[in-house]
Amino acid sequence: MNMIKNIILLAVSATILLFSSCSNNVEEIWVNGDGTGKYEMTQDLSQLLPFVQMAMMAGEGDEDTPESEKSAKDQGMSKIKEIFARGVVDTSFVIEDIAKEMAAKKGETFSLEDMKQKMYNDAGKEGVELSAKEKETLGGFMESLVKSTLRIKMDSDKNMLKLTTSQRFNGLDKMLFSSLTDLFDIVAQKDMSASSGDLEKLQQAKNMMGSIPKYEVKNNTLYITRDAIDMESMDPEAKQNFNMMKGMMGQSNYKTIIHVPGKVKGVSQNAATYKGSTVTWEIPYNDLYDTSKDLDIRIKFKPKKKIKY
Repeated sequence: MNMIKNIILLAVSATILLFSSCSNNVEEIWVNGDGTGKYEMTQDLSQLLPFVQMAMMAGEGDEDTPESEKSAKDQGMSKIKEIFARGVVDTSFVIEDIAKEMAAKKGETFSLEDMKQKMYNDAGKEGVELSAKEKETLGGFMESLVKSTLRIKMDSDKNMLKLTTSQRFNGLDKMLFSSLTDLFDIVAQKDMSASSGDLEKLQQAKNMMGSIPKYEVKNNTLYITRDAIDMESMDPEAKQNFNMMKGMMGQSNYKTIIHVPGKVKGVSQNAATYKGSTVTWEIPYNDLYDTSKDLDIRIKFKPKKKIKY
């Protein structure tokens, strides 16, 4: 299960960046009548650009190592450092294309199906048998991650940095990161070699996953539910780090824009506005850390067959 744990740790890092960092975020979702659609998250990290650049400069010294001898992690970091070294950037890439490029440099080929099978085989070698449902969950998450697109816009002179993650999904339950809690359960139940400390860290991380929105369409209503991040459940170090991030970013906002497959008839949040088939809801970022806040929203709409995103 080591490969699966590493993937989860990577996903946790990305999720914390997407949903828990104090930046001005805009999350936009286009939902079709059949549950397919598009997801996009744009983060304005301009205030953190100096810290990001410092992080990119750290850990240098592996430039002389041949690409074929670098690990996937090292190759990925080299790619990111190369991008940030340009000063002015506006580039988009599909994660799968980067994986193929890194594999080619090692004289290998990459395919999503091969990666899934290797993941299942490695678990079997460790004596962990995965059910068909568990394989579907793991494989579906990997597909959503690998098929996603990342856009980086940066201008050092203007102190501007924006990251946009986007994904086409074929079901609301296939939206990026939506199955992370299920992955945690699989590891916790199956990985008997995990130490109590590892399991405790996984549980703490899982508690934060409630901040990832869940989506469901029922009776011409789109339900979006999420929990506030309970900072009291964090260990002292994590809590300190989050407080530091909140202090650096000041008063940031979190905006959600939802496009439904019909004309909006009403919303459950008074602060949300709507026009046509689009709902816009903006809240202070600190609300995501306030367990007394209601972060759920219901959007009633009259379906229109012609709407297709």
